[in-house]
Amino acid sequence: MAVIGFIPLGKGAKLAANAVEAGVDAARTVARTPAGTITQKSLDHSFDRHAAQWFGGTPGKARIGEWQALIERASQSGKVIPWNTGKTLTNAHLARIDGKWFAVQYERGSGKFVTAHVLNQGQVGAMLKLLGK
Repeated sequence: MAVIGFIPLGKGAKLAANAVEAGVDAARTVARTPAGTITQKSLDHSFDRHAAQWFGGTPGKARIGEWQALIERASQSGKVIPWNTGKTLTNAHLARIDGKWFAVQYERGSGKFVTAHVLNQGQVGAMLKLLGK
């Protein structure tokens, strides 16, 4: 039986306590950009879902530092467009880096990093249109 403070916990409570600890760690801030805050959880999510678009193939977790640097660099872009992820309203920072269009999205209002990805031509066209270009 696990003990938190002086209160003995059964198996179910121990699992819940571990889940809370994991959630706190996942929400740990790993970077602050002028655009918003990046947590470990959001960084991991974007890496797992979209890093292959940038790096090609299946990038190993050893490249997550490069991914974070890319996000931080693109977050400095002055090209900011109201956008969404389908369910979350965001501000997308549009950047052209190494010949690729890249977007970094932060939740409107909270400034929390949501995702980052290489853009397809349709997305690029729509974003540039919103920018008046």
